Amino acid sequence: REDFKKFTCYNPNLSISGGAALVRHSFPIRRGAELAGEMESKAKAFQQKGKNAISIFDTVYDWQRAKELLDWAKKMVVLINKNQSTKKYRSLLRYFKEIHDENFLADTSQTLDWIWKVKHSVHYALSRRAEINNKKFNENYGNSEDDFVDIDSLKLSVFGRLIADPTLIKDISMPVIYALLYTRVKN
Repeated sequence: REDFKKFTCYNPNLSISGGAALVRHSFPIRRGAELAGEMESKAKAFQQKGKNAISIFDTVYDWQRAKELLDWAKKMVVLINKNQSTKKYRSLLRYFKEIHDENFLADTSQTLDWIWKVKHSVHYALSRRAEINNKKFNENYGNSEDDFVDIDSLKLSVFGRLIADPTLIKDISMPVIYALLYTRVKN
């Protein structure tokens, strides 16, 4: 997208939309191309910012939101790689993806009480699995830079966003899948 903007001399009337489909190596190429085309069509149908979007992992994002989520995903990767017990945080990320799928992929209509249910699940998981509670969060969140002194400040930077903004769980699919794929180890 940045190269396209440079190529068009930053013309605000020209934008780019795209779609990506992630498939297994044995998946038929023709069907994979069709899926990518469907994802591109979803991105072009995105009306929030005038088509200027990307569709990936069955979700459409405007480019700015996608960049924010990708930066967050990269912090998730650093957290997983810095910890000796990588299974712990990978499991926690999978749990957040399950919360997302249960609450937002179902065909049921959403009521306003979803936020309290999700917020409770997120707080409970962070408290039990990542040893982050509200007191620790309120003391430390937002004080750390990109140079993380220790694993605790990195944990707070990554997971603190979910405490600060529980509606972020709606967009957690892309960063979690990115982090899990990036840190996957072949056996």
